[in-house]
Amino acid sequence: MIRIGMLGFGTVGRSVYDLLQAHTERFPDMQIVSVAVRQITEQRMTLYPTVQFTTNPDTIVTASDIDVVIEVMGGQTETYRYLRRALHSGKHVITANKDLIATYGETLQKIASAHQLALLYGASVAGGIPILDALTNLLPGDETMQVGGIINGTSNFILTQMSDAAMNYDDALALAQRMGIAEANPVNDVAGFDARYKLAILAKTAFGPNVVTTQIPTQGIQEINATVLDEVKRLGYVIKPLAVARRTGQELAMTVGPHLVPAAHLLGKIDNVQNAVQVKTRNIQDLVFTGPGAGAKPTASAVLSDLAIVHDIVCGRQLVHEKQALQQPVITGTAAGRYIRVTAPATYEIDAIAQANRIGIKTMWVRSHRATILTDTVSPATLARFEAALQQQIGAKIEIVLPVYQE
Repeated sequence: MIRIGMLGFGTVGRSVYDLLQAHTERFPDMQIVSVAVRQITEQRMTLYPTVQFTTNPDTIVTASDIDVVIEVMGGQTETYRYLRRALHSGKHVITANKDLIATYGETLQKIASAHQLALLYGASVAGGIPILDALTNLLPGDETMQVGGIINGTSNFILTQMSDAAMNYDDALALAQRMGIAEANPVNDVAGFDARYKLAILAKTAFGPNVVTTQIPTQGIQEINATVLDEVKRLGYVIKPLAVARRTGQELAMTVGPHLVPAAHLLGKIDNVQNAVQVKTRNIQDLVFTGPGAGAKPTASAVLSDLAIVHDIVCGRQLVHEKQALQQPVITGTAAGRYIRVTAPATYEIDAIAQANRIGIKTMWVRSHRATILTDTVSPATLARFEAALQQQIGAKIEIVLPVYQE
């Protein structure tokens, strides 16, 4: 019997337990025997009589009779200490904690490798999409060159409502909160931090090296308004919250934030809470994985997929392996076309300033003292020089700059 201890028993934890009970034919020799919770109640003990509840996670991560620890409690620093103890105590670890893996994943992986244990986190990114498993196992003879897409359902829901239902940002956010899609404090989602953690994990899985999340250029969706959405639509685009990592040699071009996506592109048709991850490899031009990115059942299903891997490891049918890492890459911003909206006293000078700074302008609309510009592909450094020149030479105020998704 493979005995499982679980840290956390909220909606995801209970779904993991229920799914495991519903699939005993797949896991006949696995059982959740102990669960750490904040509070032990009579109702819990009645509903789950075969589970031993505890308020002390240490009793699970150090127990000699626990083989696997599943972590669905959230948090970073304290949770990291529990998982580190679990690995040092000889336990395989499964976690759905994206923040923790993005921050401490490399350290935990070293401990797991030293003890020949599995550290699995398939539920940490796009829970209902088996993207990490695909990146790890489905393309052994190929090389991933780009990975990313829509990996935050809250931001995608808000932008969909703003675009399709003509809601303003505040009203769309309030609707998301009423529906339980956005947190009471939504900054982690709308400012791009959630997607940044997930992109760091995707990049680690696809390319090998650990990525410091604060090095990833990140932009939130708070500046998007009806005017921007209307102008983008006239240009043939929609705005989607993307997180993308592209490999070029030893560089990783990474970005998180709202992008202009062609309306006809598959990513442009992914609405509301749906997620989609696009993978480009050296041999295969395009793979797209779509599905629900969050929710108790999709996340629990991803946890069970990792549990199946642990089951095969324990039974000797699969080896614990770690992806061969690249050398530590240089993290850069992404070269892309840019949508730029500015106000300036002398908009007629913008074209000359663009030429002087080697900026190709595909489209420019001028109305009174406001200009909308769509550029050719431009590097972050060149874009910064152009913005500085606009401000210094004609007193331009940059209202918003958004990248165009690069195929």
